Amino acid sequence: MSIEFTGPVKITPEARIQNIAKEYVAQILSIIEINRSVIPEMAAQDDNEHFRLSAQIVSRLSPTERDDYAASLREVAEGLRVAANAAKEGEGTAKHSINFKDRTVGSAITHYIMEMSSRKLAEPRGALLRKSLLVSAISTFEVLFGQIAREIYTVNTSSLNDSEYRFTLQELADFPAR
Repeated sequence: MSIEFTGPVKITPEARIQNIAKEYVAQILSIIEINRSVIPEMAAQDDNEHFRLSAQIVSRLSPTERDDYAASLREVAEGLRVAANAAKEGEGTAKHSINFKDRTVGSAITHYIMEMSSRKLAEPRGALLRKSLLVSAISTFEVLFGQIAREIYTVNTSSLNDSEYRFTLQELADFPAR
């Protein structure tokens, strides 16, 4: 079997539009696959985030500091329970103080609380990625539309030239930018 080329291959406008449509479909399928596979994995990781963060912090502590860290975390949990119960009973405020035996342990717990607080305040990563995927899908559609319009105007240049719209340079300059 042999293949012979006899000259330059001319791609028809229909074939170019079909290729543009195939590229669009491939991109949308990739977006769907990310939504189907990556986002559930991220949600599972988010569920274990506090364990992973705590393990990361604990790995930097000595065995004695680890014991103090665990005891101090129990005190923090108790303080949060006292505050929650006071709020539930309408007392408004509750006082609970924790004295850390070691400055390193205090810093480790402060770091853990600050990290977890900031992560809880942030939008879940899956929701953020879904919004980004939506923007990407819309952008991909706009590119598709622009490429198809270019192909149509390339084939039918008279549709641009026969337009009834006329603009002066001054009208274009006066047009408000958004």
